[in-house]
Amino acid sequence: MNYIRRAKKVKGSTGEVLLEFLEMRLDCLVFRLGFAPTIPAARQLVNHGHILVNTKVIDIPSYRGQRNDRIEIKNTKASRNLTQSQFYSQYSESKDFSLPNHLMFAPKGSQTGLIQDTVDRSNISLNVKERLVVEYYSRKI
Repeated sequence: MNYIRRAKKVKGSTGEVLLEFLEMRLDCLVFRLGFAPTIPAARQLVNHGHILVNTKVIDIPSYRGQRNDRIEIKNTKASRNLTQSQFYSQYSESKDFSLPNHLMFAPKGSQTGLIQDTVDRSNISLNVKERLVVEYYSRKI
């Protein structure tokens, strides 16, 4: 509900702003970068302190990423084992993996992601009718 309230205050389509807020959450960014197989797994990586944002440990999954933030896996043996050996290398090298336009690896193939820009609705692959979501939550507020 907080996301709906914030999205209503921002100029533009409330539904699109809501999707942008959700896509820029740290757990979603970790998932989109291929550091975890699912969003819940990415959330757990963040909660357990395995993710750095601009060289600082951020353990809040709802942390909102900003342009030019560097997201990387903490350089400890446990963190690297959790991500690299289990999933990251297989997922990011597969043909099905495509990095969203607002993200990039810096340098290419590294375990450091960079937020280039804010997310655009056309880059979100969810098939969702935002208007219906906003209408539903607007009644609850």
